[in-house]
Amino acid sequence: MKKSIVFFFFIAFNLYAQVPHRPTMEVADEIGVKAPRESGNRYSIFRDKENKVGYKRNDTVIIKPIYDEIDFRQSVLVLRKDKKRGVANRNGEILIPITLDSVYVDYNTDAIIVCDKGKYGSFDDKGNSILPIKYPKIVYSNPVSNVSLVKNEKENTLDIYLFDKKTKYTSNAIFLFTNAMFFSHEGKYGLFINGKQTLDFEYDAISIDGKPIGSSYTHLINKNKFVSQKKYLNIYIVEKDKKFGVNFQEKVIFPVELDKASYDNIRQIVQVEKGKLKGAYLVNSKKIIEPKYQNIYLDGTQYIELKENNKVGMFTYALDTVIPIAYDDIQIQGFNSGFKVMNNKKKGWFSRKGEEIIPIIYDDIEDFSLSNLKDVFSVKQDGKYGLINKKNEVLIPVQYEHIFDKSDLLFVVTPEPERKFGLYNSYGKEILPAVYDFITDTDIQKSKTILAVRNGKYTLVDEKLKIIFPDEIIEHSYLLDTNLLKTPPSIHDNAYLRLKNIKNRVGLFNEYTGKLEIPFEYDDIIQECIMDGKTLFLTLKKGKYGIIDNKNTVLIPNSYDNLDLTFQNYNEEYKIFPAQKKGKYGLIDNHNKVILPFQYEHIAKLSYDNLFKAKKDGKYSLIDEKGTILNAGPFDDIANFEEDETLTFYKGDMKVMNKKGIFTGLQGKMDIHEGYATFDILKEELIKALDSKEDDLLKTFANNIAPSKHLLFYINKSRPDKNDLLYLNIEDIKEKYFQNLLEFKYQKWNNYYKKSSLTKVVDYTIYSSGIVTNRRATGWAFGDSFLEKLLRNSLKVNGYWISTYFMYSRF
Repeated sequence: MKKSIVFFFFIAFNLYAQVPHRPTMEVADEIGVKAPRESGNRYSIFRDKENKVGYKRNDTVIIKPIYDEIDFRQSVLVLRKDKKRGVANRNGEILIPITLDSVYVDYNTDAIIVCDKGKYGSFDDKGNSILPIKYPKIVYSNPVSNVSLVKNEKENTLDIYLFDKKTKYTSNAIFLFTNAMFFSHEGKYGLFINGKQTLDFEYDAISIDGKPIGSSYTHLINKNKFVSQKKYLNIYIVEKDKKFGVNFQEKVIFPVELDKASYDNIRQIVQVEKGKLKGAYLVNSKKIIEPKYQNIYLDGTQYIELKENNKVGMFTYALDTVIPIAYDDIQIQGFNSGFKVMNNKKKGWFSRKGEEIIPIIYDDIEDFSLSNLKDVFSVKQDGKYGLINKKNEVLIPVQYEHIFDKSDLLFVVTPEPERKFGLYNSYGKEILPAVYDFITDTDIQKSKTILAVRNGKYTLVDEKLKIIFPDEIIEHSYLLDTNLLKTPPSIHDNAYLRLKNIKNRVGLFNEYTGKLEIPFEYDDIIQECIMDGKTLFLTLKKGKYGIIDNKNTVLIPNSYDNLDLTFQNYNEEYKIFPAQKKGKYGLIDNHNKVILPFQYEHIAKLSYDNLFKAKKDGKYSLIDEKGTILNAGPFDDIANFEEDETLTFYKGDMKVMNKKGIFTGLQGKMDIHEGYATFDILKEELIKALDSKEDDLLKTFANNIAPSKHLLFYINKSRPDKNDLLYLNIEDIKEKYFQNLLEFKYQKWNNYYKKSSLTKVVDYTIYSSGIVTNRRATGWAFGDSFLEKLLRNSLKVNGYWISTYFMYSRF
């Protein structure tokens, strides 16, 4: 959808997202400490009447309320009492006495760094000493890697301790991990794992992924002289004299003789290059692929492709052979499908276990892994396609230009110039021979109905793949609802497809049941309406209108000159319809009882309430279903009600009127909009105008799809800023529409424009979030960029369709 149209929808219809107030997080007991949970236990801190703090597990007091403060810190509790601090575990056992000035628990290492009288020490989370309390400043301590860093104020560096012993090393750039540390000494890097030096200071660089330590760490190094990460390291990539090596923990995997090395931590794979040859180390399986292959492709989950001497093979991540290195190419097909294997420009199919299923004899081969079709393959030979099974038995002859699947069926297309379509089931049985101009399914998602057309006549195939109405249907469509909308049928409980046969008789086919529920006995069936679990249909027979239900029971005989089902509530059993007989209008109910005599020149229902505009002596008044005049007018016209109000028009003046027939005081200068009540009528009038030798019809069409003061009144009323659209020059919009349509008519319509893009595609109309617009299942662009701007995202406002082209930013 174009950005400008999205903008229009949101500003024109005042669509606001209602965000509910977010509730505050439930606090733990009385003092608002978020309580951790583990193994079904709830730990919480509470305060007694003396304002002292204690600690409990569920309802059991673990630490009595004798402290001024208790804080959760990682796996321990920091206690404060009389300005002194100590540490306890979750069981309430004191690990470090409450005699300290400060306590800090490191998130990355779980080490506890304490200060007492200006001296620092460190402990693990069990209370075991790492460094005694005697150092001027400890900035880092780690009970796993056994590394501690003590600030050397005199040298402005960090002294490095292993276990509790000071080393000879100091550094201003130390990289620390849960189990390891590396840093440079005299310009060379060394590595320590779990407190033991595993690599001497002889390397130009050490990294964890083969890339230089990023600049994102620079500010931390400059500030703290070290970087600490809560991460276990097993893979180390070292660099020396522009060569690379790879170590796993303390073991050398590849010596320092590689040209490239990189580590993918997510897939747990180290990839290396030596000269032009490639290798890898698979961390999870601890398998080494020596750098002797032209290429290595890893899918990241199951398989590795190795290329050697211009041949490839497929292996598991445990380096078990699936397919030996003997083929030109191997392609992994889907997650569980298998392998497409190529040799000498021919292709075959192997299973996931490496078993040959289809020999390597075809120009191409594909499975149907994205559908429900199993154990069959589309194959290509000499430019033609066919279908085979796992036994290499031909199911569909290799003679078609295309084979594609849809809804578990196989559609075939013959080569040019005939280019005909046929249909097969999933087992290769022919359903329809390849003699049709086109074959497709319908727009209903749950439907299994297939439509095949040739020479302008349709054949249907039902859910059981039975051919019905062979070459007997000349039209198919869906019905208008009570809002004159052609809504997407997928939302209906029953999907009735209107069919017209070669005898010009119309019936209804239920796509869900696969049955013709209304026989071919009507001139037309126009509209549907749900009533009390049934569906009513407006029918035309011998030029007269009537109403039937979905069992073809006649509710109102075909005896009326006009009748419609507009503005009928779905949940009301009793319904009233405007009807015309012998040139006069009245009201009848769904039992064909006359409610209001046939004495009016015209009657139309204006809302879901029983409110009508009734015309006598050339002027309208507002009446109810009993004929009671709510406002006698006179009016030239009355618009449909929107919520509780409508617009009335008389001699160029507009007044707003409520449902009681009372004017609200709002008024203005305008006439009622002249336009199109359905999008199908809009398209029909456009096609008629484009086909006409004269341009008057095109001028009228442009005027009718442009906004009017009447429709802008409703659009503007719904906007936060109700003045933006009042300044539109409507006449300029009409003229711009007309000129653009003229240009399209004479340059494209009878030249290279594909008219079926407009005439043969169904335009559905939908109601969503206060907006009525049009939507297509296919051909969204209308086959032309101008027509797309003109027709796509049209709006129905107060009963009339208009183009939103005038809202485009470049209009």
